[in-house]
Amino acid sequence: MAAPSCFVTTFRRNLENELPADTEQCPPKALALGLDHAESLAAVVPKATIMLAKEREFFDVRGAEEAYQRLQRLYGLLGRQNHVAMSATPLVRQVRCSRHNNYPSFPITSSNPGEKNH
Repeated sequence: MAAPSCFVTTFRRNLENELPADTEQCPPKALALGLDHAESLAAVVPKATIMLAKEREFFDVRGAEEAYQRLQRLYGLLGRQNHVAMSATPLVRQVRCSRHNNYPSFPITSSNPGEKNH
């Protein structure tokens, strides 16, 4: 089973976000070859795959939904449409004290990446 999380979007949605992207998320010549994140995930087909996305995260959830639709078509062509799923949940981050692992974690929620949390 594969469970890619958070980074899955489309290059188009990533550009529309106008947020910086790490280079490992943009392989050389991927755009010139017409590849997108969904094509990277195609490498695990026909294994069961669940895409894990966050709403209002740095990566646009609309791009994750578009990538998921592309994967659904591919799994469908192979008769394995019930082997792919997607879950998009609200953004929740955990902060943990690094020196004392026995301290509880504290969830931090945000409605958008640039917003200050209270």
